[in-house]
Amino acid sequence: MCDSQGVDNNDAENLQRSLAAKAKKPLDKGLMARLGTAATILVLFILFAAQNTESVTIDFLSWSFQLNQFLMMLFSAAAGVFIWEFAGVYSRRAKKKRS
Repeated sequence: MCDSQGVDNNDAENLQRSLAAKAKKPLDKGLMARLGTAATILVLFILFAAQNTESVTIDFLSWSFQLNQFLMMLFSAAAGVFIWEFAGVYSRRAKKKRS
């Protein structure tokens, strides 16, 4: 049966039932553990940043600039991840060529 707006009432009722069933479903324990772990890491990250606010001078070749100590460590870590991933891609390509 359709209402005045041309919407099938059975479809609307089925949608409401499925939404109610999803709302009653408890959160997955694994999801809760991951969210808790992520929150803990975020808090530790913020504490680390708050404790490393000192400015440091970086001299590289002819460049010299000042940067927050925390940001310098963050950029160094990001560069390390980038280099690590690049080396892994290069290594996988080399293995494929040998095979």
